[in-house]
Amino acid sequence: MVNKESEIRLISTISSDLGALKACSQSHPKFIHLVERHLYANITFDNNDVGPNGLGIREFISFLSDNPHITNYIRSMDVSVRTADIQYLEGVASVLRMCSLLNKITLRHINVTWVSLPENFRFAFLDCLRLSSMEAVCLECSCFPMEALDSFKNLKCLSLRRWTSA
Repeated sequence: MVNKESEIRLISTISSDLGALKACSQSHPKFIHLVERHLYANITFDNNDVGPNGLGIREFISFLSDNPHITNYIRSMDVSVRTADIQYLEGVASVLRMCSLLNKITLRHINVTWVSLPENFRFAFLDCLRLSSMEAVCLECSCFPMEALDSFKNLKCLSLRRWTSA
């Protein structure tokens, strides 16, 4: 008989292997809740690819609506924007608003400037930077307004790549 401590140790051991985590979550219903916090800790969105767990942005929002507790596990989000796709960016903005415990966010916008992103997305992103849990921001983009970071006192790490001034 495996006890709770052994289960937690097992999950912690495989926490960096997404394939193993998914397999574990499907092996027995009681493992799902142990695995979820690791499976959804780091989320990546790219408007050229599918998102977390092979879901598109709309499907992921629906998944979060059905499983709102998952948002408590999301600690890090990586958002890539290759085109100013309004539906994609509105979807990401919705997810950003649901995640109140993010501590790291990366924004990559390629061939798109900050001001060309929809206002709704920009506000949702800036609101995330105000979270008391937010500690690290990585910006791989052009024309992000650095003065926007002045009021975010919790930030401990700021990384800039391919940044240019407006």
